[in-house]
Amino acid sequence: MLSGRAEADFGIFGPGVNNVMIMNGFIEGFKNPAIIGHDAWIVENMRIAYNNYGIKLENYARVLRSTITWNAAYAINCGNYCHVEGNVISDNYEAVHIDSGTVLGNTIMHNKTFGIIANSASSKIGFGNNTLLFNNFMGAGGGNAQVHGYSAGAMMPLQPNACSPAC
Repeated sequence: MLSGRAEADFGIFGPGVNNVMIMNGFIEGFKNPAIIGHDAWIVENMRIAYNNYGIKLENYARVLRSTITWNAAYAINCGNYCHVEGNVISDNYEAVHIDSGTVLGNTIMHNKTFGIIANSASSKIGFGNNTLLFNNFMGAGGGNAQVHGYSAGAMMPLQPNACSPAC
């Protein structure tokens, strides 16, 4: 149980299902992802908290203006061409994993590992106007760095980003 709540398997389960929009809700207390979907999903104005995993989407997805907190593993894991904007992402084990796309205007704080992580050596990620504070406080693989790209050029900072310690 997470935070004293009963756990079902999944919140919203739609692998293989495309073009879904989820908005204006609250998903809490699941032992697998709160939301798991396929291509072209939009998650907007949601509160995702106290799950084992937050949101797992494939390609062409958007996660907008949501609060994603206190998930035991990642907050957002997204495939290619994803757009993550205007979210508050805090107190998860990991924050944002992404293959390619943009991470813009988020507040990403107090996650145990990096704030933004490239999923693979071929990842291409632009990130800007984010506040990344006090992630990776245990120095997991990067000594308090806020972002992690698996190859040179994977992470493209679009200024400004506010980072502490440094991006």
